[in-house]
Amino acid sequence: MTMTTDPDLTEPELLDGEVLDDEGLHEEERDDGFEPRPPSRLPWVLAVLGLIGTLGFGLAWMGARDGGSAGSAQDGQAAEILRSARAFSEDLTNFDGATIDRDFDAITSRATGDFRSQADQFFSSDVRSQLKKAQASSRGEVRSAYVQTVDGDRGTVFVVVDQTIANNASPQPQADTLRMELGLIRKGDDWKVERVAVLTAPSGGTTDGGSSSGSPVTGGN
Repeated sequence: MTMTTDPDLTEPELLDGEVLDDEGLHEEERDDGFEPRPPSRLPWVLAVLGLIGTLGFGLAWMGARDGGSAGSAQDGQAAEILRSARAFSEDLTNFDGATIDRDFDAITSRATGDFRSQADQFFSSDVRSQLKKAQASSRGEVRSAYVQTVDGDRGTVFVVVDQTIANNASPQPQADTLRMELGLIRKGDDWKVERVAVLTAPSGGTTDGGSSSGSPVTGGN
């Protein structure tokens, strides 16, 4: 009789450190007191978490970059409005009887719309003559200014100016504070003043915050 061997029943070839018993193939028990541990998954977990963190950072950076671009553009526009408002406020509160024509022309050059018309009317030749005769002068320094709103080609700025006014009828210069809200509009590459709301005049009086004024306080008596 010829005996054959089932290939499926062939004993597996043992590797070093492995034994075969009734329970099957397993690693030989170590005689150093330590049990073998299954392969750790920690490196894979850290790798996945690292990838997620990298992707999250990238998305956050892209969002911040896009939002920052829009924010930077608006910040740049606000800075332009603020510079124009400060320059106008300085021109408005700094003049001298000897240079009144040049000083008032500087004011009107920064104006537009209804305020420009009001300024041209107020700074007429008669008013200029009276200020020259009174030797009126004004010195103003912007104490503070901040942009309240920016909406497309328009913006509003709140300005506080310390102003000192003098003329030949006043032995002592009068120092006071002027508070204004300026409305500006973009005209080409420049920002022009289209509205001036005087909130507190140097005389100490107040006006309706919503009213417009094209008449700076000149101090002429």
